[in-house]
Amino acid sequence: MSQFAKYLRIFGGVALVSSAFVFLIQGYSTWSSFDRFLAFFGLVGVTAGAGMFCIYKLNEAKSARTFLSFMTAGVSVLFAQIGAMVFSTFNAPVSHLPSILKFEGLNMGSIALALGLTSILLVPATLPAFRALIRPRARELFEGFLALNMLLLIPVRQVEVVSVLFLIGTAYVAYLIWQSRREAVHFNTVEGKIAHVILCAPLLILFGRGLFYDQGFHLAATAMMALGLGLPFLNRGLNPRPAASLVEPTSLFLLMISWGHWAGQITEYMKATSWTGTYIFILPVVAMCMIYERQGLYPRPIVRFVLSMLTLINLGLAFAEPGTGTYILILALGAATSLWGFVRKDRQAFGIGGINVGYSIIGQIILGLRLIESWTWLSLAICGVVGILLASLVEKNSLDFKDRYQRLMANFE
Repeated sequence: MSQFAKYLRIFGGVALVSSAFVFLIQGYSTWSSFDRFLAFFGLVGVTAGAGMFCIYKLNEAKSARTFLSFMTAGVSVLFAQIGAMVFSTFNAPVSHLPSILKFEGLNMGSIALALGLTSILLVPATLPAFRALIRPRARELFEGFLALNMLLLIPVRQVEVVSVLFLIGTAYVAYLIWQSRREAVHFNTVEGKIAHVILCAPLLILFGRGLFYDQGFHLAATAMMALGLGLPFLNRGLNPRPAASLVEPTSLFLLMISWGHWAGQITEYMKATSWTGTYIFILPVVAMCMIYERQGLYPRPIVRFVLSMLTLINLGLAFAEPGTGTYILILALGAATSLWGFVRKDRQAFGIGGINVGYSIIGQIILGLRLIESWTWLSLAICGVVGILLASLVEKNSLDFKDRYQRLMANFE
């Protein structure tokens, strides 16, 4: 009988989800915005009442969790509808939106009534829902869920602003999930995972809604960036973990593709040169990889890979635009790379930094010699004097140099 009850709950859940889709695609789309809100509010209210009935009258927890889970996810849809009403009040109608997503022609009284009904009658019911799913973290997830739904009420659709809101919301969700991992017994249950999926519902709506507006591909790039940043944390939290050799390169790939898009936008906005745009792209990637390696989220080969990319870019810049400023920039980046390699005891990274420092110095020497290239005898004389002096220094301090070198290499052992 328990299996039969399980199948009945699955059937009921599918029927509830189907009813929501039917609500969107059938004749309800011809109703006024407020009538559509009331109809969906009634559907969500029924599921809330059914969940409470199962808890307090039938004392049956599994069906109660099913009803309350659907109710909680439905609350986010209601907030999205109210957010659309607020937006239509302050902005002109958006012609290219599907009719089922348009909420127009409402006054502030109707909007206040819709928000009041949702806040007073349904929002309080989401706390018992989270308690039924993951009791030790219910209060924190309830507060986080409410805060994330508030993002749906902000009457702004500019893709840059929505992208920032999406990143903030994603970081907040990641923090809440990270904190929930401390309750491992509850976090790893099916109910615990459902609670965190519901927590993500406002973000999914924010993302999906943003794709219908102008330049939605900016938001898609932002979502890709959030996924790239979050995959290493997700990989650490899963038990068992997926193959790190697949997750970590995928994370870096998504990050580079998405940040490459935004770096191009920043470069265009600043009217910067292509080389400046290249550094706008690569330097944040290098910094992020170093931070993730420090936290144990990325392996060192990934950091070495992006440092090698930076070295090639520096070399290209040195050939394309040789000059004092170029060589000083390469020298600074190389020194910073070597310092990072020394601190992290990474011999390869230290060597990569040394390569940058080396051809920066060589470039500056060549640049200096060009100033006196017509004085060949003087160039040769300077090289001779410098060579003899260096030989003297090396011979006199050979033991000291050898000792310093050995101590330096010992740092990497």
